[in-house]
Order: sequence, then C-alpha cells, then structure tokens
Amino acid sequence: MPRPPPMQGRYGPANERDSCGMGFVAHIKGERSNGIIRQGLQILASLDHRGGVGADPSLGDGAGCLIQLTADAVAGEFGEVCEARAIEFLEKGWVTVLASDAHDVDTRPPRMAPGLEVASAILGSKAAQRLVDETPRRIVYGS
Repeated sequence: MPRPPPMQGRYGPANERDSCGMGFVAHIKGERSNGIIRQGLQILASLDHRGGVGADPSLGDGAGCLIQLTADAVAGEFGEVCEARAIEFLEKGWVTVLASDAHDVDTRPPRMAPGLEVASAILGSKAAQRLVDETPRRIVYGS
C-alpha cells in the first residue's frame, strides 16, 4: 500500500483510511447548487463495487447521502418555501446534521436555538440534539 502524503493544510496522514468505493462532492467556493446533489446521486449510482454490496444486497452497506440543514432554514429565516422544505426533510428523516449558517460573530453569528426548537418539536429533543452534537462528532472523529 502506498504511503499517504505528508501533513499539509487541513490534511493529516493520521486520518487516512482505506475508502474503496467512497465519493465526496462539494463546491470548493461554497456556492449553492442542486448540482451537488445530482453529482452525489451519480456517485451512489456508480459505486457498484462497494465492499459491502456483495455481503447482502438486500440490506445495503450504509452508502448514502449526508444532508446538513441550516438551523435558520428550519426556523423560517430564509422564507416560507425554504422553511417548508427544511421541515419536510426533518419529517422524512433525511437530515444528518443541523448546523448554523455562521460566517463570523459580527455579520453572521451562530444561531442554533430557534431551529433546534423547531427540530425538537418535530423529532423530539434527544433526536434533534443528536443532529447538533453526536452525529457531527461521529462524522469528524469516527464512531
């Protein structure tokens, strides 16, 4: 197995894992686009060689799409249409992470409470809190 590259920027070789069949799509400049979702779905459709597929195809292997929802969207800060879609995603269990849309403490400070309150009313407080604490921690640090 080849050696991982040295430490550089945010990359650290200690976090290197074997990830055959893994895909990741993001817009490097943070521009919003439903093209990201389309590309992610294409990755899923193209990952036929995933290691877990052959074990029991009827059960799947955990491959899927992680969706982060902005707390302000849930709280209606981006308008009624966005709020309705955000609530629909929560109700259908499609949301992986609930996060703030913070950019900095002065012009766009982190606001979680209103969105977390709505998510708690829909999912229950423990499940909503998991979207804010446990799940993001597991994504970053592993199970």
